[in-house]
Formats: sequence, C-alpha cells, structure tokens
Amino acid sequence: MAGKSGHRAFGNIETRRYARTKKVSGYRARYTGPDGQIHPRSFGDKLAAEAWLVEEKRLIDRDEWSPPKSRGVAAGRLTLSEWALEYIESRTLAPSTYRNYTRNLRVYIEPTIGKKYIDEITVTDVTVWHTKLKAEARARAKKAERADRTGAGEAAQVYKFLSGVLKGAVESGLIGISPARVVGAGRYKRRRRPVILTPVEVRALADALPENLRALADLLNWTGMRIGEARALRRCDVDLRDPQNASVSVEQNVSQGGKGINAVVGPVKTRAPAKS
Repeated sequence: MAGKSGHRAFGNIETRRYARTKKVSGYRARYTGPDGQIHPRSFGDKLAAEAWLVEEKRLIDRDEWSPPKSRGVAAGRLTLSEWALEYIESRTLAPSTYRNYTRNLRVYIEPTIGKKYIDEITVTDVTVWHTKLKAEARARAKKAERADRTGAGEAAQVYKFLSGVLKGAVESGLIGISPARVVGAGRYKRRRRPVILTPVEVRALADALPENLRALADLLNWTGMRIGEARALRRCDVDLRDPQNASVSVEQNVSQGGKGINAVVGPVKTRAPAKS
C-alpha cells in the first residue's frame, strides 16, 4: 500500500505501508530522467532513498547520466543469487548444511527472486515469493510422498535461509534493511510424532539386520546417539574393560554430503564437551 509522496525539487519519495497494519514497509524513490521516462527504485530506509536521488541529480547536472538499469552490471551490483553464493562460501558450514543451503539456492531462489538485484528487492517481492515457495514445497512433498505432505517444514527452512542471506546483506552494507518480514514464515511445528520402539521391537529390528549391523541398533537405542556419531566411532572410543560398566566416548560425527564429498568426519553437533 502506498503512502504520501514527499515533495522535493527533484524526484519524490513515496512511503510504502502494509495494507493491514499501516506500518511502514519501505520507501520508493522515483524521478523523471532526461529520457522522459520515470525511474523508480525501492529502499528499506528513507535516508538511502534521499541519497540515491541526490546522486542521480548530480549525474544529470554533470551530463554523466544514463538509465539506472543500464548501469547495473557496470557498477558491479549483485543479484540476490550472486550475493547468496558469496554468503554461503564465506561461512564455515558443516557439509550437510552446505548441501542444504546450495540446494535451497538452486531450487527455490535462483529461478525466481534470485534474478533481482539485491538492492531492488522489496517486502512485496519477498511476500509474493514466499507464497509461491509454500505451493512449490507442498507439490514437491506430495510428489516425493514424504511423511509431511504439506511441505511446511521445507518452506520454513528455505525462508530462514533467505532471511539469513538478507540479514548478511544488511551487515555488509549492501542494503539498508532486510525486506524479509513475513511474520511467522520461518517457524514450523513438527507434526509427526516420534516412534518409540519397545525392547522387544528393538530386538526384532536388530535380528532383521545383517550381522555386522546388529550392534548398531542396540547402540542407537540404548545410548540415544545420533547415527552420524555412531558411524564416526573408533575402537579407542569404546571401553569394554569392565563389561558391567562399559562406556562409549562420542567425540566425532559423520556428516553426509557437501561440495561433492559423500561423507565428512567432523566435530559433534552440540557445543558441549565430548559425550560419554
């Protein structure tokens, strides 16, 4: 929803507001260029919008002006996809997290909102993208016959990734304020209840596994260990000197995927000291 436009000697700034709450969602600056066309640009804060109009007027006065869109590539502006990739590569991520982030970018962002310059993305752009994201995630979940056919969990994770990317853009000075402001979009309450096996069912499961994997079923069930932690165990991590008081030290974790690597051994997920 548009608010009142500010009166200026050159161009104008329009306050954008949410239709329901009437709160400010951003600002839209625009002016008529020497080519007779109106050139708009959206901003998260008013000072950035004013600074842009001042700079555009300066270019016109010095006869150095050209349409803003034609300056995009030459000025080195980044699209959302380009910045998102920089954001991913600049962070120290677990292989599985790297895999998930790059998939989110490739599947849900690059084909759509990722093509926009990051400093042109508005709250409305993100809201429209999120609506389409939910529909696409739901369709993928149904096609894959996942337990959660709604795709709500995946949509929430993708939105949280985008929100983090845009927050990083703010911290890097690329934009003034993040346009990712869809209330509740990053929250998801898991509906599936955990399945807890009885001791008899655990024994039946172990017996059904190949002999070299039977101990794994007991280990996971009675210790609460993650599968990645169990896969990373070494002989030195298992102490069987006293069969009545045996212990297992958990110091490593195996993560699946990431940068073309099938499995990577790294630290455990929790920040607490090694478990035992």
